[in-house]
Amino acid sequence: MTSSIKVIIKTWIRHLGYEITIRPVTRIKSKHTCHKPIKVEFLGPSGVGKSTLYREVKKTRRTKDLWVPFSSFPIQTDGLELKSENFPEPHQALLEKKLNAIAQQRDYPIITKLRLVFFFVKNIKKDILLSNVNKENIVLWDDGPIHNFSSQIVGLADENPKHFKDLIKNTAFVFCSCSASGLVQNVYSRENEFGKTRPQHRNKSYDTLLRAAEKNLENKRAFFDLLKKHQASYIEINTEESLQDNAQKVRLFVNGLKGSIDKQ
Repeated sequence: MTSSIKVIIKTWIRHLGYEITIRPVTRIKSKHTCHKPIKVEFLGPSGVGKSTLYREVKKTRRTKDLWVPFSSFPIQTDGLELKSENFPEPHQALLEKKLNAIAQQRDYPIITKLRLVFFFVKNIKKDILLSNVNKENIVLWDDGPIHNFSSQIVGLADENPKHFKDLIKNTAFVFCSCSASGLVQNVYSRENEFGKTRPQHRNKSYDTLLRAAEKNLENKRAFFDLLKKHQASYIEINTEESLQDNAQKVRLFVNGLKGSIDKQ
């Protein structure tokens, strides 16, 4: 990482009172194995209902199923030293692009930027540690780096195809979509239920949110189409349809992944 990025990260870590030390990561054993470990990421615009669907899918899991949720892995993200040699080149490239994008957000106060820096660094670390821990399982993840760094991954597809392919290999996708009006309604519902609004949604009128939702859906669709062109395994879900039916569709899709990924 560049020295400026290191300074930002270390300042934020010290602000939170973290001490950076190496901690061993325990590998989880599973009676279900596949030739290659598989990560299944949920994709889609913010507020589409990815996490809601993910939680519902977890409820459908049966003992014989070949997958486990990401939460089954004790990932100790605070134990990974923040040195460039700990980050594979594709992840390092993603992080630098993301941090540059955060720095250019003029509407965000500095505290919001620092929180975003901490979140995205931690997200990258989770993915690196998951790749080290998971040698045999199909793992479902609703908040992984393919989703969180989608704009940066699109850039890498042109700038460094090898990095792009390394990032998406052995990964399948659950693409969640809905109408633009449905997306805005989800934003309001989340605010009413949890009392929280994400930075990009704050202090915005309905019309502004609707235009942003249309653009967001368009961008996520283009990203999804890019992944499909590279022969990624996927299922597309309309989150405005029955949650229970959608969860069963995802469960059946994931259980059928073993053979398709092994052939890639």
